[in-house]
Amino acid sequence: MMNADKPSQQPYLSKSRFMSGLQCELRLWYEVFNRDLMEDPDAVAQHRFDTGTEVGELAQKRYPGGRLIGHDHLNFREAYRETKELVNDPNLPALFEPAFQHKRVRCRIDILQRLPEGGWRVIEVKSATKLKDEYINDIALQCWVLKGANIDVRDACVLTLNPDYIRGKRLNVQKLFQEHPALEQVGRSAQYINEEVAAMKHMLSKAGAPDIAMGAHCTEPYKCPFYEHCSSDLPKLDHPVTEFYRFYRLDAEELAHRGIEEIRDVPADYQLSEINEAIRKSVLKGKAQGRRRNELIDRISGLRKPVRHLDFETLNPGIPVFEGTKPYQQVPFMFSMHTETRSGSLLHDDYLHEEYTDPRRFVAERLIESAGERGSICMYSSFERILIQNLANEFLDLEGDLQRILGRLVDIVPFVRDHYYHPEFRGSFSLKSVYPVLGRSDYSDLEIAEGSIASIVYLHALNFDDSEERERIFRNLKEYCKRDTLATHEILTRLRRHVGL
Repeated sequence: MMNADKPSQQPYLSKSRFMSGLQCELRLWYEVFNRDLMEDPDAVAQHRFDTGTEVGELAQKRYPGGRLIGHDHLNFREAYRETKELVNDPNLPALFEPAFQHKRVRCRIDILQRLPEGGWRVIEVKSATKLKDEYINDIALQCWVLKGANIDVRDACVLTLNPDYIRGKRLNVQKLFQEHPALEQVGRSAQYINEEVAAMKHMLSKAGAPDIAMGAHCTEPYKCPFYEHCSSDLPKLDHPVTEFYRFYRLDAEELAHRGIEEIRDVPADYQLSEINEAIRKSVLKGKAQGRRRNELIDRISGLRKPVRHLDFETLNPGIPVFEGTKPYQQVPFMFSMHTETRSGSLLHDDYLHEEYTDPRRFVAERLIESAGERGSICMYSSFERILIQNLANEFLDLEGDLQRILGRLVDIVPFVRDHYYHPEFRGSFSLKSVYPVLGRSDYSDLEIAEGSIASIVYLHALNFDDSEERERIFRNLKEYCKRDTLATHEILTRLRRHVGL
């Protein structure tokens, strides 16, 4: 039988609130008392939430005959009432989203499976492909609540997507997931959970928000939705030491203990890597800092004509939609190719797969056609190399042509990272940071300005009935991908001028 809690004015803890409290008590306090300060999720975050919902619904299909407690999270009392009725029905092999509470801690369980030998198994479903430490705290709280509510918990596991699952013609929900036993870790966490619940309740009973300074916890394991609010009153640093390349948190904390937060205040005798010494000098001088000029000349001179510039756009659905693909596998659906001509003009070619079918074969064939047989193919990062190698592994009849393309690829990130720094890079060598500084434009005039957004709107467009809207999105996608290859060309042009080529 389930125990009922006595009414109280103290706010309830929930599973999500508890996890927020583990990250930061101030985040928990804001979520309970001042949610208006919370940032709305952006399109990428919302897509991640939607994926989580879809994965959760698919996981339920692994347990036929289970019953969904259909009330949403805003109607906890109704869900709790229905759970009390159904949990004692021996004919139900599983409950989906049942509601429980203990000592004013409420939670909804993803899947509660009735075991043949008696008792229950708690199953927490995650859309990730591997077990994470925070998942154990998540399921441990649920087991703490269930045991407090007199539910006989005999097993617990975390269910994640299986990174090795390859989709066939149909989705196999049994093989799509993998189980991670968690009962032992849950048992070891019981006392910790009890102490944390008590500490959070005590904090919430006090008048006023807790005084907690910003730190690594603001972005680990996830960026806090109150980050902008908490950082709004902090002094705006011109070039903080966090702009150093691959500058680890402990290094930044060491300097902070010495009262050093700005790059310009770092002593000249402070031990820095070569690249970070260049960053320091660039910031101090307020202008670009070049280094290893002859090596950069050799790199640029080694490019074979006609020089081309390649960029892909990909989608990586958590639940694979095409036969032969895995969860979160990067699937290219379009590319852009700019080619530098002898006259100095640019030729542009692209391909966008406009049907809801596996685009990989079409992309591979058009890429072979577009790449020609001569000339270096510039890319920004090694991502394109990985995609083309995957295509070569998948389509063996195209492997020879694709391998020859692989032999012509040149990553130009090292051209910038190893030889040129500008203070406005702000510590990043990403295309979105470098292009606005070295190129003639940026992405601000485009409707689609990020690759993560491109994959989301592409999937939406494929499902649109409105042909005009589809075409508008396809045009925007092409403009965005075209801008990326134009960017690599303009960056290379700027570096040529820098060394006098």
